[in-house]
Amino acid sequence: MANLNKKYCNCLGVWVGDPDGSGSCEPLTETSPDPCPPTFWDNVGGWDWNAIGENALTWGYALGVFQAPNGATMENQAYMMELQRQKDQMMYIMIGLGITMMIVVLLVLRKK
Repeated sequence: MANLNKKYCNCLGVWVGDPDGSGSCEPLTETSPDPCPPTFWDNVGGWDWNAIGENALTWGYALGVFQAPNGATMENQAYMMELQRQKDQMMYIMIGLGITMMIVVLLVLRKK
């Protein structure tokens, strides 16, 4: 169901009324709940994806999936492009593993 506080009150108040639009917006008070709590996608958008990518790349180096590029023999731009390529590839691997784990858990729970 859509957030009526967002739909009718623009998150500036609490909607009191029917979902069809008959009602009014109550002003927020100190004890009012958050009229527009963050959704899952709002939380995901707030994550520091660069730090997550750096951590994934560190795991890639630790597990031997990647070898750190040699900065002494590469130009700065080529070095940075190689780091970015490795970071992106490791993020895809980590996301794929996460999705695979969720599917396995769902299959195990469904078997019970």
